[in-house]
Amino acid sequence: MLLISFLSCTKKKIDYLQLPEHSIISQDRYWGVVRVPYLRLSAGIVDEGQIEGILRAGDVVHILEIRSVYQQEAGFWRDYYHVKSVTSTLTGWITSDALELFLYEEAARRNSDRFRQRDGA
Repeated sequence: MLLISFLSCTKKKIDYLQLPEHSIISQDRYWGVVRVPYLRLSAGIVDEGQIEGILRAGDVVHILEIRSVYQQEAGFWRDYYHVKSVTSTLTGWITSDALELFLYEEAARRNSDRFRQRDGA
């Protein structure tokens, strides 16, 4: 009987998995709030990259990509984030130490005022 049940199973393929908005396995990476007074958005990871724009303390961004780059002179790895501003069309690369990370956009938005007030923005 078990053999008949096993042979009658069909293989189903799931093309897209819909997740709840606050799922712990969300496809979105992270959200961040700028915690420094001013932050340059660069076109590339290198410091000499073209400047795409400026973010200010308290600005909320969506992290699109994360890359770790070995800093040869300093001898350590540094993380860079490719981000998109939620209030404008600005996108670019920043260093990870300039952001406070959050799992949800709502949490980042709630905390953005704290960084604006602290830095006088």
